[in-house]
Amino acid sequence: MYNSQKHLRTDEKIWRSTNRCKCEKADRNCSYAQTVSGKSKVACVDKDETTSQSEQDVRHSLGLRVQEIDFWKSELEVEFEALDADINKLEHYRNRLKLTLNDCSHSLSVIEQCLQFRENREGLDQIFDEPQKQLQQNVELLAEIKLLLRKMLEEVSAQNRKNSSMKLYLQHIIDDKQRYLEGDILASNLNHTSYSLTPGVSCFSSQSSLLKCQLVTECEWESRILQALEKGKKHRQKSQEFHPLVDSIIKKTARDSQLQHKRVILSFQNRIMETVKAKKLLEMCITKVIEEIGEIRHAFSILEEEEKAKKPYLNLAHYKLELHQQSQNLGICMDKVQLELEKEVSTLQQAVQNIHMKHQEAKNTLQRLEGNKVELENDIATKTKSLYIDEIQCLRALANVVIVDH
Repeated sequence: MYNSQKHLRTDEKIWRSTNRCKCEKADRNCSYAQTVSGKSKVACVDKDETTSQSEQDVRHSLGLRVQEIDFWKSELEVEFEALDADINKLEHYRNRLKLTLNDCSHSLSVIEQCLQFRENREGLDQIFDEPQKQLQQNVELLAEIKLLLRKMLEEVSAQNRKNSSMKLYLQHIIDDKQRYLEGDILASNLNHTSYSLTPGVSCFSSQSSLLKCQLVTECEWESRILQALEKGKKHRQKSQEFHPLVDSIIKKTARDSQLQHKRVILSFQNRIMETVKAKKLLEMCITKVIEEIGEIRHAFSILEEEEKAKKPYLNLAHYKLELHQQSQNLGICMDKVQLELEKEVSTLQQAVQNIHMKHQEAKNTLQRLEGNKVELENDIATKTKSLYIDEIQCLRALANVVIVDH
């Protein structure tokens, strides 16, 4: 016999209970779903309002940030322009120093050339006179001026290099601020209708790009700008300190150089006048010596002729005296004739001896005068060469020295 209860799993009571439970569970889920749906609608409304308000807040903050960035960018640009102007002005002072240094080098070369010219002086003119003294003092002065100008030029060049480096740094900051400004202006003008993301793709899927840059606070950001501005001002102040210093150095060196140059010129003019006077005096002396040489030569020839003329008379007187003495056999008698003959011989001998002495004296005088003439000629030649060196070579060279207050 077939038993149907073997194939039944549950009874009717369990069946009813199970159906009732499933219906109750479905009702609960539906009720919860309705609650969730209502809350979601409320949340969407709230989120739309929050998003709209947040967007307005962000736009307002971006606007303030743009104004702030634009302000600091303007401050940086003002400092940049001021620093650029100071660089150009300091470069102008640097060029003035270079021109002054070149003029100083040219003047020094001319002075050294004059000293070299004066090394060719001869004889007594090789003395340490006033032009020589002033030339050496000028060399010492110009050497000191060159040292001072080179030192100042190095300091100004170093400061301008610092200014140029600071200018590049400010330019870099301004460029950064310009990029930030452009980005924030673009961001402030965007909204959910003007900018869309690719569906399913987020532009900010990773924060690695943000983590790569070092984030700073707003105070730190502003502090860095202030530090850059302060540093730029310090560079400008340091540059401006050079302006009166360089100006005073250039004026003082030009004034000292001009004064010493005038002393050199004046010493040469006085020396030339003195040399001209000495040369004229020597020329007068040599003219007188030449005249005296002519007179002595004339007297020398007269004495020579007179000596030749007196010798026959002396020989004749000796011969007559010898004849008179030979005529006396017993001895020489100091008669009147003997006395007259001896007197004649003595007188002629004295006359010839005097003429000979005068002749010799005239000869010695002529030699001395001719020696004086040679010495005077050499001295005149020396003075002529000295005048050529001082007046033609040195003064013409010194005329090419132009001292200008650049």
